[in-house]
Amino acid sequence: MTGILMLANIYFTIKIRDYKKEIFTLQKETQSKDRLIQRYEQGIASLYRINFKSSEINDLLSNKSVIKHLETGEKIICYMQEGVCRTCIFKMLQDLSILEEKGMIDTGKVLVTTNIGNKNQPFKIPEFDYPTVYVDTFFFPEELSKESIIFVADDQMNVDMLYLPEVFPKLRQQYFRELLPNYFKNK
Repeated sequence: MTGILMLANIYFTIKIRDYKKEIFTLQKETQSKDRLIQRYEQGIASLYRINFKSSEINDLLSNKSVIKHLETGEKIICYMQEGVCRTCIFKMLQDLSILEEKGMIDTGKVLVTTNIGNKNQPFKIPEFDYPTVYVDTFFFPEELSKESIIFVADDQMNVDMLYLPEVFPKLRQQYFRELLPNYFKNK
């Protein structure tokens, strides 16, 4: 009988040790994920508050066709660079379309800019009827050349609410469901 109790004691001691290790591992993973989420939140907070004027973005915003659209008020500008994932662009435009349908942003606020196609026939995604302007300037670092970019611009060439959906995919819902609608709601 004593031998059975000793074996049971050893078994449960080993099990408890294994559970403690597993709990410790899970705590480390949770802390790591919390740090990652915090880093993403800090990143988006700094990105969506950017208000800058650089020669490159001035090149984009001073495009005559873009200026024409900005004269009617602030626009949500979606920039799609050649080589950007088409599905990613589709999802971004779909999110904006949903915001329009729900009345969270005004119809006519979206402008698509692209360097795909040419001046007379810029590339368009057929499912969306957003005005599209061809631009031949890419204004972000080379490492972002394969990313879709979205931001708000006004007629003074101020940029706000900059977001890179593929760089911060976990913040997509927050950007499209909270930040962007609240930005226009508070205007």
